[in-house]
This record gives sequence, structure tokens and C-alpha cells, in this order.
Amino acid sequence: MTLAGQTLALEVSAGTGGFLVVLLLGLAAVGLFTMMSRSLVRLRGNVASGRFGKHTADRGGQPDGHGSGNGHGSGSDIPVQDAAGRS
Repeated sequence: MTLAGQTLALEVSAGTGGFLVVLLLGLAAVGLFTMMSRSLVRLRGNVASGRFGKHTADRGGQPDGHGSGNGHGSGSDIPVQDAAGRS
């Protein structure tokens, strides 16, 4: 190890390194929370303005996305199954 590396290692204690790691993780968590909150506000605005839901109306479903209740489009080849998995 070089003299500069040894000096740096002596000046930065384990407590300081741990504190810096916790501080950086906290800042990352705050940043992620802020980004997710803004995204959720944008999503709510889009839902309120009707940008979501008009595509399901084109398929004959209800605007809330439940449609016919089987989860498949009206022209789907997938058979409808009951809770036990029988067609």
C-alpha cells in the first residue's frame, strides 16, 4: 500500500465509512421515493383525464378494465377455465 493510501486509511475510521454508506443509501431512498411519488401523481392525472380506459372501450369491455370477466379478449382462442382449472 502506498503512503497516501495508508494515510487515507488511518484518517477514515470504520464508523465514518459506515456513516457515509448509510447516508448514501438514505439519499438514494429519498430520491427513489420522490421519483415514484411524481410518477404516481402523473398516473392519477392521466386516469382522471381519461387517457386510460378508452382502449378497453374499443374492445367492448368496461372502462375499469374488467371487460367480460374472463381476462381474455372477445376474439381470443384461450378457453375460459373455472377456479379448479377445468375448461
